Amino acid sequence: IDQQPIQTSKSLFNRVTFLLFFVAPAVFGAFYHAFIVSDQYTTETRMVVRTIGVSERFDNSGDNNSSGSIVDGSAVIQDAHIVANFLESSELVSILRRDLNIGALFSKSDIDYFSRLKTDANLQETAEFWKDQIYVYVDGPSGIIVFGVRAFEASDALAISKAAIKAASIMIDQLSERA
Repeated sequence: IDQQPIQTSKSLFNRVTFLLFFVAPAVFGAFYHAFIVSDQYTTETRMVVRTIGVSERFDNSGDNNSSGSIVDGSAVIQDAHIVANFLESSELVSILRRDLNIGALFSKSDIDYFSRLKTDANLQETAEFWKDQIYVYVDGPSGIIVFGVRAFEASDALAISKAAIKAASIMIDQLSERA
């Protein structure tokens, strides 16, 4: 007889726990993704860097059957990683804040609260948000860099991607000049 009330209270506790920790979050998540979350658009760019700091030598003797360019493959991969790191850097975010005002693009009032950047975000907060809005991948054997940008309007995603690639190109040119 004493075990019956304990069994019932455990059963009630298990039901409440199940509702609070499994059903409620699932219902909230489904509602949020179906009716509230803002649409996002992605642009993807693939590029190859040839090369930063590696001099190309051309054989004019005609004895060489190759294209005439001698480039160390590991240097190409290293250069690709330099560009990839730049695309993820707070330095690029600083440039994009100055030239494109990405803070305003990511903090528009029509973007849902949980997805947008705070309107008064500083450089560090914007850089952290930036890392969630991009992806960068370097294919090891080929040195191809895949760079993707997500934004809340298609035109913004394209403009941000173009500005980031332009800034990376300027950085590559500066490194090449120094080398």
